Amino acid sequence: MRKASEREENFGSRTDRVNMSGQGRRQKKRRRDVYLVIGLFLMVAAVALICFVFLFKLHDIRVTNDARRYSDAQITDASGLKTGESLMSVNRKAVAEQIEQTLPYIGNARVKVRYPDTVDISVEYTRAKLAVEQPEGYVLLDMNGKVLETGAGMLADYVAVITGAVLEEAAPGSPAVFSEENALDVITRLARAFDDAGITGVTAYDLSDMSNIVAEVNYNTDIKLGSGSNAEEQLKFGKEVIDRTLYQAKSASSKLVIDLTQDGSAFVRTQENIDAAKKAAQEALTAQYETTSEMETDEFGEPVPTEAPVLETPSSEPSSEEETSYEAPSEEEASSADAETLPEEPATEQNAQEALEAVG
Repeated sequence: MRKASEREENFGSRTDRVNMSGQGRRQKKRRRDVYLVIGLFLMVAAVALICFVFLFKLHDIRVTNDARRYSDAQITDASGLKTGESLMSVNRKAVAEQIEQTLPYIGNARVKVRYPDTVDISVEYTRAKLAVEQPEGYVLLDMNGKVLETGAGMLADYVAVITGAVLEEAAPGSPAVFSEENALDVITRLARAFDDAGITGVTAYDLSDMSNIVAEVNYNTDIKLGSGSNAEEQLKFGKEVIDRTLYQAKSASSKLVIDLTQDGSAFVRTQENIDAAKKAAQEALTAQYETTSEMETDEFGEPVPTEAPVLETPSSEPSSEEETSYEAPSEEEASSADAETLPEEPATEQNAQEALEAVG
């Protein structure tokens, strides 16, 4: 029995030694794997460092510049790139943004790194589409609201003047800053909407009332757009009426107004009719005020009450002594009345043409 127990103890001890030796081999293998990964990482880092410091040096900067507003040398200087620096350190996005800001008339700059030693720069130009009048001259903006230059003395025909908005900051190469909230977003959205609709000749955007924006076209036609939040759909819907009105406005004696503020409708008026309606309303208001001011007052300045006249309730049927009659206007009177004012219905294809003929 003693020998059997000794054999069992010896067998157990040998088993323990085998297990321990197996675990040791696995631990050594894991350590070797870790060392191998670290070694590979250090090797890659060393190669990258060698390439960064000694290889892939910038030798050639090539510029694709078709418009030639700026010279190749100006574009290269604006990029901030220097020959001899590592290509691996070139931040393409930052270089492009720096070119666009330093040279404002460059609307889009693209930078490509070509190993082993070249950087390609291609540029696209933007142009002035908007302007804000300032004491020292016009501030010119592109369609995205980027300031192109300040102190401009003259405007091209395709540049629209922004009125009714206060310009607070105008740094060339940066977006314009207006005091009115979201003014820049509204302006750029309107400019793109007119451009997408193919409506040219916009001469001004009036933002005096941000809920009733007016665009002037060819100096002789106003387009009312409300807040302009749906300008794309408004102009798309009213495109045919706008084109006809602009054509008719060339020979009209009064400025024409196209109202697109109501969804699904387009109204055409003359400015004379609008002014006449405003004048009549103002005269009625003034007369009412004068009547009120002429009321008798007591010693304390209070209006003296007057007895209200007793009104007899009319019967539903006219008396035998009374007669009711309605005289319809003659055709000549009706036609002359229609010729004096434009129709009040939405400008569909038929009545819009009648409105334009009436203006003409």
